[in-house]
Amino acid sequence: MIEDGDVPGSASTRPTDRIGDPRPVRPAPAEPTPALAGLVSVQGRRRERNCDAGAYAVFHDVIAAAVVDGSGSAPEVARFAADTAPAVAGVTARRGSPVLGIVTASEMCSDPKILLPSPSGAVVAAVSRPDGRWLVAWAGDSVAWAVRDGQAWLATKPHTRGQLLRDEGADEDTARPADRELLNDLARVPLYGLSGNEVIAPMLVLASDGLKLTAEDVARIAAEDPEPSACAKALVRAAQDKGVGDDVTALVVHHPAVDDPGGKARGGESVEDEDGNEKEDAT
Repeated sequence: MIEDGDVPGSASTRPTDRIGDPRPVRPAPAEPTPALAGLVSVQGRRRERNCDAGAYAVFHDVIAAAVVDGSGSAPEVARFAADTAPAVAGVTARRGSPVLGIVTASEMCSDPKILLPSPSGAVVAAVSRPDGRWLVAWAGDSVAWAVRDGQAWLATKPHTRGQLLRDEGADEDTARPADRELLNDLARVPLYGLSGNEVIAPMLVLASDGLKLTAEDVARIAAEDPEPSACAKALVRAAQDKGVGDDVTALVVHHPAVDDPGGKARGGESVEDEDGNEKEDAT
């Protein structure tokens, strides 16, 4: 049982972590056995520094994960993301609620003199439930992919001007350029709230919007490299191969109550439902 203090199995990115970086990277704390999470974050080719960050935390019998995509490339944004992601994951694990994790972390960018303070960024967080379910919450355009039975689907819907235009019937040529405009983020959570979802899947992939892959890409890579660290690395490399210039972060988490990719919970209970993606609402 894991108690207060440093949490074994917790890890977070720092802005210097990247694939192929010749500089030594401080090793993360020991992970649970078998490994439940893998995290990779890389600086985009068109970015001055990596302003993405991710973190996961294990507390008692649950695992929580979070990805923060800082807005901009300034040093203070990188520091904000690196500090905020572990805060979101830690509170989410201890409270069993990604909503509380995000709301608590939104205080880290509050300023009573400014309506929309900076730095800020998009965020997505998730926590495991005992029956094979995940609770997911987000603000902005960071995403969560659910993976089950060889298929992947988005468990999140981006809070962007582009998505709003799509919902209003605009064509893709009109909507795509507006995807860069966020309508919600950590700083705006006290004003606009956030969105939540519940999914049933043995694996989740939390990612920044730089992971521009299709559902087919995510499902194929997860099937080829199911081990979390290998899967995260393969996902990021696939995004880079597509020429993405943005920072890219992938955090792969396996549900601690699920034994196999077929979706059977420990003890033999089925965790399947009709569509695996039960509800979405605003909190």
